[in-house]
Amino acid sequence: MLSGALENVKVQNCYRTGINMNGAKNITLTNVAALNNGGNGIQMGDAENITMTGITTSGNSWGGIGVFTWGRYYPRGTNGIVIQGTNSFGESATGQGALYLESADWANPTVPGVITFSTNAGDHAQVTLSAMDFGFAVSGPQETEAYNSIPYSFTRTRFYQTLDQAKAFAGFPGIAAHMLPVDRYLHNVTDNASVRTFRVYDYAGDLMSIKAAIAAAKNGDIINVDPGTYVEGPQVVVNTNVSVVGADKNTVIITPSANTGGSGDGRGWFLVNPGKTFNLSGVTLDGAGKLVNIGILSKGPGTISGNILKNIGYNPSGPDYAGRGIAFYEANMTISGNTLSNIGRIGIYMYGAGVTNGLVTKNTFTGKGAGNWLDYGIEVEGGAHGDLTGNTVTECKGYCLGRRFDLGRRACDDLLGRRNAGHRDGQQLYQQHQWPGDRVCGNGCDRCNDHRQRLHGLRLWRHFDRTGR
Repeated sequence: MLSGALENVKVQNCYRTGINMNGAKNITLTNVAALNNGGNGIQMGDAENITMTGITTSGNSWGGIGVFTWGRYYPRGTNGIVIQGTNSFGESATGQGALYLESADWANPTVPGVITFSTNAGDHAQVTLSAMDFGFAVSGPQETEAYNSIPYSFTRTRFYQTLDQAKAFAGFPGIAAHMLPVDRYLHNVTDNASVRTFRVYDYAGDLMSIKAAIAAAKNGDIINVDPGTYVEGPQVVVNTNVSVVGADKNTVIITPSANTGGSGDGRGWFLVNPGKTFNLSGVTLDGAGKLVNIGILSKGPGTISGNILKNIGYNPSGPDYAGRGIAFYEANMTISGNTLSNIGRIGIYMYGAGVTNGLVTKNTFTGKGAGNWLDYGIEVEGGAHGDLTGNTVTECKGYCLGRRFDLGRRACDDLLGRRNAGHRDGQQLYQQHQWPGDRVCGNGCDRCNDHRQRLHGLRLWRHFDRTGR
Protein backbone atom coordinates (compact mmCIF):
# COMPACT_ATOMS: atom_id res chain seq x y z
CA MET A 1 0.00 0.00 0.00
CA LEU A 2 1.62 3.24 -1.14
CA SER A 3 -0.86 5.76 0.27
CA GLY A 4 -4.14 5.88 2.11
CA ALA A 5 -6.00 6.62 5.32
CA LEU A 6 -7.77 4.60 7.98
CA GLU A 7 -10.19 6.45 10.23
CA ASN A 8 -12.68 5.58 12.97
CA VAL A 9 -12.00 1.84 12.84
CA LYS A 10 -11.86 -0.85 15.52
CA VAL A 11 -10.02 -4.11 14.87
CA GLN A 12 -10.27 -6.79 17.52
CA ASN A 13 -9.91 -10.48 18.31
CA CYS A 14 -7.76 -11.28 15.29
CA TYR A 15 -5.66 -14.44 15.36
CA ARG A 16 -2.50 -12.39 14.81
CA THR A 17 -1.86 -8.68 14.33
CA GLY A 18 -4.84 -6.37 13.96
CA ILE A 19 -3.40 -3.92 11.39
CA ASN A 20 -0.24 -4.81 9.44
CA MET A 21 1.48 -2.22 7.24
CA ASN A 22 4.65 -3.97 6.09
CA GLY A 23 6.31 -2.06 3.27
CA ALA A 24 3.59 0.62 3.37
CA LYS A 25 4.18 4.31 2.66
CA ASN A 26 2.26 7.53 3.25
CA ILE A 27 -0.47 6.17 5.51
CA THR A 28 -2.49 8.00 8.18
CA LEU A 29 -4.37 6.28 11.00
CA THR A 30 -6.84 8.41 12.95
CA ASN A 31 -9.08 7.32 15.83
CA VAL A 32 -8.18 3.66 15.36
CA ALA A 33 -8.57 1.00 18.07
CA ALA A 34 -6.81 -2.39 18.04
CA LEU A 35 -7.96 -4.65 20.87
CA ASN A 36 -7.28 -8.20 22.07
CA ASN A 37 -5.46 -9.39 18.99
CA GLY A 38 -3.12 -12.39 18.98
CA GLY A 39 -0.13 -10.41 17.68
CA ASN A 40 0.44 -6.65 17.79
CA GLY A 41 -2.41 -4.21 17.76
CA ILE A 42 -0.72 -2.30 14.92
CA GLN A 43 2.59 -3.07 13.25
CA MET A 44 4.72 -1.88 10.35
CA GLY A 45 7.97 -3.15 8.90
CA ASP A 46 10.25 -1.29 6.49
CA ALA A 47 7.53 1.34 6.25
CA GLU A 48 7.76 5.08 5.59
CA ASN A 49 5.69 8.11 6.52
CA ILE A 50 3.08 6.53 8.77
CA THR A 51 1.22 9.02 10.99
CA MET A 52 -0.93 7.76 13.87
CA THR A 53 -3.28 9.99 15.87
CA GLY A 54 -5.84 9.05 18.52
CA ILE A 55 -4.76 5.42 18.79
CA THR A 56 -6.18 2.99 21.36
CA THR A 57 -4.64 -0.43 21.98
CA SER A 58 -5.21 -2.95 24.73
CA GLY A 59 -4.93 -6.66 25.34
CA ASN A 60 -2.75 -7.39 22.31
CA SER A 61 -0.45 -10.36 22.90
CA TRP A 62 2.77 -8.96 21.43
CA GLY A 63 2.31 -5.26 22.24
CA GLY A 64 0.40 -2.16 21.30
CA ILE A 65 2.47 -1.00 18.30
CA GLY A 66 5.41 -2.79 16.68
CA VAL A 67 7.86 -1.01 14.38
CA PHE A 68 10.45 -3.12 12.52
CA THR A 69 13.19 -2.89 9.97
CA TRP A 70 14.73 -5.95 8.37
CA GLY A 71 14.87 -5.78 4.57
CA ARG A 72 13.77 -9.35 3.95
CA TYR A 73 10.54 -8.68 2.03
CA TYR A 74 10.84 -4.95 1.29
CA PRO A 75 13.81 -2.57 0.92
CA ARG A 76 15.30 -2.13 4.37
CA GLY A 77 14.48 1.08 6.18
CA THR A 78 11.81 2.47 8.47
CA ASN A 79 11.41 6.25 8.47
CA GLY A 80 8.89 8.97 9.18
CA ILE A 81 6.86 7.07 11.78
CA VAL A 82 4.89 9.56 13.91
CA ILE A 83 2.68 8.82 16.93
CA GLN A 84 0.93 11.98 18.07
CA GLY A 85 -2.18 13.38 19.72
CA THR A 86 -4.07 11.78 22.58
CA ASN A 87 -3.60 8.02 22.70
CA SER A 88 -4.19 5.13 25.09
CA PHE A 89 -1.98 2.04 25.31
CA GLY A 90 -3.16 -0.55 27.78
CA GLU A 91 -0.12 -2.77 27.12
CA SER A 92 2.11 -0.24 28.88
CA ALA A 93 1.07 -1.87 32.15
CA THR A 94 2.21 -5.30 30.89
CA GLY A 95 5.56 -6.73 30.01
CA GLN A 96 4.86 -6.37 26.28
CA GLY A 97 4.83 -2.58 26.46
CA ALA A 98 2.95 0.08 24.56
CA LEU A 99 5.43 0.20 21.67
CA TYR A 100 8.48 -1.74 20.64
CA LEU A 101 11.16 -1.22 18.00
CA GLU A 102 12.93 -4.19 16.47
CA SER A 103 15.92 -3.91 14.14
CA ALA A 104 17.73 -6.50 12.03
CA ASP A 105 19.44 -6.60 8.63
CA TRP A 106 18.65 -9.42 6.23
CA ALA A 107 21.75 -8.64 4.15
CA ASN A 108 24.07 -8.36 7.17
CA PRO A 109 22.92 -10.87 9.78
CA THR A 110 25.44 -10.01 12.51
CA VAL A 111 24.93 -6.22 12.50
CA PRO A 112 21.31 -5.48 13.45
CA GLY A 113 21.53 -1.69 13.62
CA VAL A 114 19.06 0.46 15.55
CA ILE A 115 15.88 2.43 14.94
CA THR A 116 16.26 6.01 16.17
CA PHE A 117 13.54 7.82 18.09
CA SER A 118 12.87 11.25 19.59
CA THR A 119 10.09 13.36 21.03
CA ASN A 120 10.99 16.24 18.66
CA ALA A 121 10.06 16.02 14.99
CA GLY A 122 12.91 18.43 14.24
CA ASP A 123 15.40 15.73 15.18
CA HIS A 124 14.37 13.76 12.07
CA ALA A 125 14.54 10.47 13.95
CA GLN A 126 13.02 7.41 12.33
CA VAL A 127 10.26 7.38 14.96
CA THR A 128 8.77 10.51 16.56
CA LEU A 129 6.65 9.94 19.65
CA SER A 130 5.25 11.63 22.73
CA ALA A 131 6.85 11.35 26.16
CA MET A 132 3.31 11.45 27.63
CA ASP A 133 2.62 8.08 26.01
CA PHE A 134 6.12 6.63 26.14
CA GLY A 135 8.02 8.06 29.10
CA PHE A 136 10.65 5.34 29.48
CA ALA A 137 12.42 2.83 27.26
CA VAL A 138 14.12 -0.49 28.01
CA SER A 139 16.64 -1.74 25.47
CA GLY A 140 18.72 -4.87 25.10
CA PRO A 141 19.76 -7.65 22.76
CA GLN A 142 17.09 -9.92 21.36
CA GLU A 143 17.40 -13.66 21.08
CA THR A 144 19.05 -14.82 17.88
CA GLU A 145 16.73 -16.23 15.24
CA ALA A 146 17.80 -18.53 12.39
CA TYR A 147 16.51 -18.25 8.82
CA ASN A 148 17.76 -20.62 6.14
CA SER A 149 20.19 -21.91 8.80
CA ILE A 150 21.70 -18.40 9.16
CA PRO A 151 21.55 -16.87 12.65
CA TYR A 152 20.33 -13.27 12.72
CA SER A 153 20.99 -10.76 15.50
CA PHE A 154 18.23 -8.34 16.54
CA THR A 155 18.09 -5.35 18.88
CA ARG A 156 14.88 -4.40 20.64
CA THR A 157 13.54 -1.43 22.61
CA ARG A 158 10.24 -1.51 24.51
CA PHE A 159 8.43 1.60 25.74
CA TYR A 160 6.38 2.22 28.87
CA GLN A 161 4.46 5.14 30.24
CA THR A 162 5.88 5.08 33.78
CA LEU A 163 9.22 4.28 35.38
CA ASP A 164 7.71 1.52 37.53
CA GLN A 165 6.35 -0.21 34.43
CA ALA A 166 9.75 -0.03 32.74
CA LYS A 167 11.54 -1.32 35.85
CA ALA A 168 9.19 -4.28 36.07
CA PHE A 169 10.05 -5.34 32.54
CA ALA A 170 13.79 -4.70 32.92
CA GLY A 171 13.85 -7.00 35.94
CA PHE A 172 11.87 -9.81 34.36
CA PRO A 173 13.96 -12.99 34.70
CA GLY A 174 14.97 -15.03 31.69
CA ILE A 175 14.00 -14.13 28.15
CA ALA A 176 11.31 -11.46 28.34
CA ALA A 177 9.29 -10.77 25.18
CA HIS A 178 12.27 -12.03 23.14
CA MET A 179 14.75 -9.76 24.99
CA LEU A 180 17.71 -11.65 26.40
CA PRO A 181 18.42 -11.54 30.17
CA VAL A 182 21.69 -9.61 29.72
CA ASP A 183 22.88 -6.09 28.89
CA ARG A 184 19.55 -4.38 29.43
CA TYR A 185 19.38 -0.65 30.15
CA LEU A 186 16.61 1.82 30.88
CA HIS A 187 16.31 5.54 30.23
CA ASN A 188 13.76 8.30 29.93
CA VAL A 189 12.51 9.31 26.49
CA THR A 190 13.46 12.81 25.33
CA ASP A 191 14.49 14.76 22.29
CA ASN A 192 18.06 14.59 21.02
CA ALA A 193 19.09 17.89 22.59
CA SER A 194 18.11 16.91 26.13
CA VAL A 195 20.15 14.96 28.64
CA ARG A 196 18.87 11.43 29.06
CA THR A 197 18.97 9.78 32.46
CA PHE A 198 19.81 6.10 32.34
CA ARG A 199 19.01 3.86 35.28
CA VAL A 200 20.71 0.58 36.10
CA TYR A 201 19.24 -1.68 38.78
CA ASP A 202 20.65 -4.79 40.43
CA TYR A 203 18.48 -7.72 39.45
CA ALA A 204 19.40 -11.36 40.01
CA GLY A 205 21.28 -12.75 37.04
CA ASP A 206 22.92 -9.44 36.08
CA LEU A 207 20.04 -8.52 33.78
CA MET A 208 21.07 -4.87 33.53
CA SER A 209 24.48 -3.55 32.55
CA ILE A 210 26.44 -0.36 33.23
CA LYS A 211 28.64 -1.20 30.26
CA ALA A 212 25.64 -1.43 27.93
CA ALA A 213 24.27 1.88 29.23
CA ILE A 214 27.62 3.60 28.65
CA ALA A 215 27.77 2.20 25.11
CA ALA A 216 24.25 3.50 24.38
CA ALA A 217 24.72 6.94 25.94
CA LYS A 218 25.14 10.10 23.92
CA ASN A 219 27.17 13.14 24.93
CA GLY A 220 26.03 14.58 28.24
CA ASP A 221 23.91 11.66 29.38
CA ILE A 222 23.85 10.56 33.02
CA ILE A 223 23.80 6.96 34.22
CA ASN A 224 22.40 6.46 37.72
CA VAL A 225 23.32 3.16 39.34
CA ASP A 226 21.22 1.66 42.11
CA PRO A 227 22.79 -0.19 45.08
CA GLY A 228 23.94 -3.68 44.21
CA THR A 229 26.81 -5.67 42.74
CA TYR A 230 27.47 -5.39 39.02
CA VAL A 231 29.84 -7.59 37.01
CA GLU A 232 31.20 -5.51 34.14
CA GLY A 233 33.85 -6.04 31.51
CA PRO A 234 36.26 -7.42 30.69
CA GLN A 235 36.66 -3.87 29.39
CA VAL A 236 34.22 -0.97 29.59
CA VAL A 237 34.94 1.51 26.79
CA VAL A 238 33.83 5.13 27.19
CA ASN A 239 33.38 6.75 23.78
CA THR A 240 31.01 9.61 24.66
CA ASN A 241 30.93 12.34 27.28
CA VAL A 242 29.08 10.58 30.07
CA SER A 243 28.66 10.63 33.86
CA VAL A 244 28.15 7.51 35.96
CA VAL A 245 26.65 8.30 39.37
CA GLY A 246 26.34 5.60 42.01
CA ALA A 247 23.75 5.81 44.77
CA ASP A 248 26.38 5.19 47.46
CA LYS A 249 30.03 4.21 47.18
CA ASN A 250 29.59 1.63 49.92
CA THR A 251 26.65 -0.14 48.30
CA VAL A 252 27.28 0.17 44.56
CA ILE A 253 29.93 -2.46 43.90
CA ILE A 254 31.39 -2.99 40.42
CA THR A 255 33.52 -6.08 39.82
CA PRO A 256 35.36 -7.26 36.67
CA SER A 257 34.08 -10.13 34.57
CA ALA A 258 37.58 -11.23 33.53
CA ASN A 259 41.25 -10.24 33.64
CA THR A 260 42.36 -7.14 31.77
CA GLY A 261 45.19 -7.20 29.27
CA GLY A 262 48.82 -6.73 30.18
CA SER A 263 49.82 -4.03 27.71
CA GLY A 264 48.57 -0.92 25.91
CA ASP A 265 44.94 0.13 26.12
CA GLY A 266 44.03 -3.44 26.98
CA ARG A 267 45.28 -2.74 30.51
CA GLY A 268 42.29 -0.54 31.30
CA TRP A 269 39.23 -2.05 32.96
CA PHE A 270 37.47 1.25 32.24
CA LEU A 271 39.04 2.79 29.10
CA VAL A 272 38.23 6.42 28.26
CA ASN A 273 39.04 7.29 24.67
CA PRO A 274 40.85 10.54 23.74
CA GLY A 275 38.71 13.66 23.92
CA LYS A 276 35.87 11.98 25.83
CA THR A 277 34.85 13.30 29.24
CA PHE A 278 34.20 10.68 31.88
CA ASN A 279 32.84 11.50 35.33
CA LEU A 280 32.50 8.76 37.96
CA SER A 281 31.24 9.09 41.52
CA GLY A 282 29.66 7.07 44.30
CA VAL A 283 30.83 3.56 43.39
CA THR A 284 33.31 0.92 44.49
CA LEU A 285 35.59 -0.62 41.88
CA ASP A 286 36.67 -3.95 43.37
CA GLY A 287 39.02 -6.08 41.29
CA ALA A 288 39.19 -8.97 43.76
CA GLY A 289 39.71 -12.33 42.12
CA LYS A 290 40.86 -10.95 38.76
CA LEU A 291 44.07 -9.47 37.34
CA VAL A 292 43.32 -5.80 36.75
CA ASN A 293 46.19 -3.73 35.39
CA ILE A 294 44.54 -0.30 35.55
CA GLY A 295 41.16 0.41 37.12
CA ILE A 296 40.48 3.56 35.09
CA LEU A 297 42.71 4.34 32.11
CA SER A 298 41.70 7.73 30.78
CA LYS A 299 42.94 9.64 27.76
CA GLY A 300 40.30 12.30 28.18
CA PRO A 301 39.25 14.84 30.82
CA GLY A 302 36.76 14.34 33.62
CA THR A 303 36.27 14.02 37.35
CA ILE A 304 36.70 10.86 39.42
CA SER A 305 35.40 11.68 42.88
CA GLY A 306 34.06 10.02 46.00
CA ASN A 307 34.78 6.42 45.00
CA ILE A 308 36.44 3.39 46.54
CA LEU A 309 39.05 1.53 44.49
CA LYS A 310 40.47 -1.65 45.91
CA ASN A 311 42.12 -4.91 44.94
CA ILE A 312 43.40 -3.51 41.65
CA GLY A 313 46.55 -5.44 40.79
CA TYR A 314 48.29 -7.35 38.02
CA ASN A 315 50.68 -9.87 39.54
CA PRO A 316 51.79 -7.26 42.11
CA SER A 317 54.35 -9.60 43.68
CA GLY A 318 55.98 -10.36 40.35
CA PRO A 319 56.73 -10.89 37.64
CA ASP A 320 54.78 -7.76 36.58
CA TYR A 321 54.73 -5.79 39.87
CA ALA A 322 51.83 -3.88 38.28
CA GLY A 323 48.49 -2.36 39.10
CA ARG A 324 47.22 1.24 39.01
CA GLY A 325 44.00 2.54 40.45
CA ILE A 326 43.53 5.59 38.22
CA ALA A 327 45.84 6.59 35.36
CA PHE A 328 45.27 9.57 33.10
CA TYR A 329 47.30 10.50 30.06
CA GLU A 330 47.68 13.72 28.08
CA ALA A 331 44.50 15.31 29.48
CA ASN A 332 43.54 17.15 32.64
CA MET A 333 41.45 15.33 35.20
CA THR A 334 40.28 16.01 38.74
CA ILE A 335 40.79 13.08 41.10
CA SER A 336 39.24 13.91 44.46
CA GLY A 337 37.99 12.30 47.62
CA ASN A 338 38.68 8.71 46.59
CA THR A 339 39.85 5.90 48.85
CA LEU A 340 42.37 3.46 47.40
CA SER A 341 43.69 0.29 49.00
CA ASN A 342 45.43 -2.93 47.98
CA ILE A 343 46.52 -1.39 44.69
CA GLY A 344 49.17 -3.38 42.83
CA ARG A 345 51.66 -0.56 42.43
CA ILE A 346 50.42 3.03 41.89
CA GLY A 347 47.31 4.63 43.31
CA ILE A 348 46.96 7.68 41.04
CA TYR A 349 49.14 8.25 37.97
CA MET A 350 49.33 11.19 35.59
CA TYR A 351 51.46 11.24 32.47
CA GLY A 352 52.33 13.50 29.55
CA ALA A 353 52.75 17.12 28.57
CA GLY A 354 49.03 17.25 27.76
CA VAL A 355 48.38 17.18 31.50
CA THR A 356 48.80 20.90 32.14
CA ASN A 357 46.66 21.26 35.24
CA GLY A 358 45.79 17.92 36.75
CA LEU A 359 44.24 18.06 40.21
CA VAL A 360 44.69 15.28 42.77
CA THR A 361 43.15 16.29 46.06
CA LYS A 362 41.88 14.80 49.32
CA ASN A 363 42.42 11.19 48.28
CA THR A 364 43.47 8.46 50.71
CA PHE A 365 45.89 5.76 49.62
CA THR A 366 46.70 2.86 51.92
CA GLY A 367 49.62 0.72 50.84
CA LYS A 368 49.97 -2.99 51.31
CA GLY A 369 52.52 -2.77 54.10
CA ALA A 370 55.70 -4.83 54.11
CA GLY A 371 56.05 -7.47 51.41
CA ASN A 372 57.32 -8.29 47.95
CA TRP A 373 55.54 -5.52 46.06
CA LEU A 374 55.65 -1.79 45.40
CA ASP A 375 53.40 1.02 46.59
CA TYR A 376 53.36 4.55 45.17
CA GLY A 377 50.47 6.67 46.32
CA ILE A 378 50.72 9.24 43.51
CA GLU A 379 53.07 9.37 40.54
CA VAL A 380 53.58 12.25 38.08
CA GLU A 381 55.61 11.57 34.97
CA GLY A 382 56.39 12.45 31.35
CA GLY A 383 56.16 16.24 31.67
CA ALA A 384 52.77 16.29 33.38
CA HIS A 385 51.87 19.24 35.63
CA GLY A 386 49.32 19.39 38.39
CA ASP A 387 48.32 20.28 41.92
CA LEU A 388 48.45 17.63 44.63
CA THR A 389 46.75 18.82 47.80
CA GLY A 390 45.39 17.28 50.96
CA ASN A 391 46.12 13.67 50.05
CA THR A 392 47.01 11.00 52.60
CA VAL A 393 49.33 8.10 51.80
CA THR A 394 50.21 5.41 54.36
CA GLU A 395 51.69 1.92 54.66
CA CYS A 396 54.00 2.08 51.64
CA LYS A 397 56.56 -0.36 53.04
CA GLY A 398 56.99 -2.95 50.30
CA TYR A 399 60.21 -4.18 48.81
CA CYS A 400 60.93 -5.49 45.36
CA LEU A 401 62.85 -8.77 45.27
CA GLY A 402 65.16 -9.61 42.42
CA ARG A 403 65.42 -6.07 41.04
CA ARG A 404 68.48 -3.87 40.72
CA PHE A 405 66.69 -1.14 42.63
CA ASP A 406 64.89 -1.52 45.92
CA LEU A 407 62.10 1.04 45.93
CA GLY A 408 59.73 -0.42 48.45
CA ARG A 409 61.76 0.32 51.52
CA ARG A 410 61.31 4.03 50.94
CA ALA A 411 58.02 4.31 52.74
CA CYS A 412 56.01 7.49 53.13
CA ASP A 413 54.03 7.05 56.34
CA ASP A 414 51.84 10.10 55.86
CA LEU A 415 51.39 12.40 52.87
CA LEU A 416 49.62 15.36 54.41
CA GLY A 417 49.17 17.58 51.42
CA ARG A 418 50.40 20.98 50.54
CA ARG A 419 50.61 22.49 47.08
CA ASN A 420 53.13 20.38 45.26
CA ALA A 421 56.39 22.18 44.58
CA GLY A 422 56.63 20.37 41.26
CA HIS A 423 53.58 22.12 39.80
CA ARG A 424 55.79 24.25 37.57
CA ASP A 425 58.89 22.07 37.37
CA GLY A 426 59.82 23.28 40.84
CA GLN A 427 63.13 22.79 42.56
CA GLN A 428 62.16 19.49 44.13
CA LEU A 429 62.17 17.71 40.77
CA TYR A 430 65.49 16.08 40.07
CA GLN A 431 67.21 17.21 36.87
CA GLN A 432 68.42 13.80 35.77
CA HIS A 433 67.11 10.29 35.93
CA GLN A 434 68.77 8.32 38.69
CA TRP A 435 67.99 4.94 40.22
CA PRO A 436 66.58 5.22 42.78
CA GLY A 437 66.98 8.92 43.47
CA ASP A 438 64.22 10.38 41.30
CA ARG A 439 61.46 9.93 43.86
CA VAL A 440 60.43 13.18 45.48
CA CYS A 441 57.62 13.50 48.00
CA GLY A 442 56.48 17.07 47.37
CA ASN A 443 53.26 17.07 49.36
CA GLY A 444 54.82 17.29 52.80
CA CYS A 445 55.45 13.99 54.57
CA ASP A 446 55.61 15.60 57.96
CA ARG A 447 55.46 12.33 59.90
CA CYS A 448 58.03 10.38 57.89
CA ASN A 449 60.80 8.85 59.95
CA ASP A 450 63.78 9.87 57.84
CA HIS A 451 64.73 11.28 54.46
CA ARG A 452 64.81 7.90 52.74
CA GLN A 453 61.27 7.15 53.83
CA ARG A 454 60.03 10.51 52.61
CA LEU A 455 60.94 9.68 49.04
CA HIS A 456 58.37 7.02 48.29
CA GLY A 457 54.80 8.16 48.81
CA LEU A 458 54.90 10.44 45.76
CA ARG A 459 57.07 10.06 42.67
CA LEU A 460 57.73 12.95 40.29
CA TRP A 461 59.76 12.48 37.11
CA ARG A 462 60.93 15.46 35.13
CA HIS A 463 60.84 14.93 31.35
CA PHE A 464 61.82 11.30 31.76
CA ASP A 465 59.87 8.94 29.54
CA ARG A 466 60.11 5.41 30.87
CA THR A 467 59.34 2.54 28.57
CA GLY A 468 56.20 0.62 29.34
CA ARG A 469 54.31 3.64 30.63
